Amino acid sequence: MLALRRWTSHRCATFFNWQNAGAVAQVLLTHIILQLRLYAMYGSTRKMLFFFLSLTASEVIVMGVMGVLGLQDPKRVLTNEPSKVIFICANGEPQNGHRWVAYFYTVVISVEGGLLWLALRKAWMYRPAAGGFTLMQKLTRDSAVYFFIIFSVYLANLIIWVQNRIILNELGVPFAFALSSIFANRLLIGCNCRCPFYDRGIRG
Repeated sequence: MLALRRWTSHRCATFFNWQNAGAVAQVLLTHIILQLRLYAMYGSTRKMLFFFLSLTASEVIVMGVMGVLGLQDPKRVLTNEPSKVIFICANGEPQNGHRWVAYFYTVVISVEGGLLWLALRKAWMYRPAAGGFTLMQKLTRDSAVYFFIIFSVYLANLIIWVQNRIILNELGVPFAFALSSIFANRLLIGCNCRCPFYDRGIRG
């Protein structure tokens, strides 16, 4: 029984290591896409470029440090035993220990919150009551809506992981990564197709 538990724990650790690496890569790519959208919305200035490069570098460093510390944590929860001799991979966090996944989503939410604020600020500047280009109003409004949806999905995951029920922890993870990827790609397509209109709206 002990040998089976150790074998299962080793396999689960390998699986979750790859899953976590993929999650970090996906989040970073999503944030880069969102930053490209905002970079276009704010006129592609050097100031915004420096800000986004610094933000991405800081996020990579923080997530890298947390990843290394989390992998070395002896209290990692990797398996669940719903009944005797049945072991399944289950990602959880110790009740009396570091909550690495919750920390991860806290970092994600912090970055997402800043990006959402920038999107809402630009949408407010081009609100219908303020006048201006109708196309810019639509583009900034759509961007704010997409940013808000992505922020909400990650926030829901943070709440689930703070509750830390091992049978529910992974419930929202697939939705978070799937929806954020879909909306980020829609923003990227819109950014590639409409950047000239952003420049016109900003300079006009």
